[in-house]
Amino acid sequence: MSEQERAEQLKAIQLQLIELKKEYLLQTRRLKRQLTLVANQGLKRCRRCFEEMHVEQFYEDDRYTDGRYPYCRECKSGKAKAA
Repeated sequence: MSEQERAEQLKAIQLQLIELKKEYLLQTRRLKRQLTLVANQGLKRCRRCFEEMHVEQFYEDDRYTDGRYPYCRECKSGKAKAA
């Protein structure tokens, strides 16, 4: 096996490893979201009004661990109107 073939094979393995890591992180994030929802019985507390309400009262947002925006729909729309 030549040096070029080894280098190509190494690069292919590294790319596979990167893809596996990405898949692992996505799956871990999904499971954490599910665990959070189950532990809280589908409830979430708004960071602005501090009321605890059903997760459906929050917009979906993948940037957060539980997959929901930190402010309830009412607080978020109030914030948008004030701005």
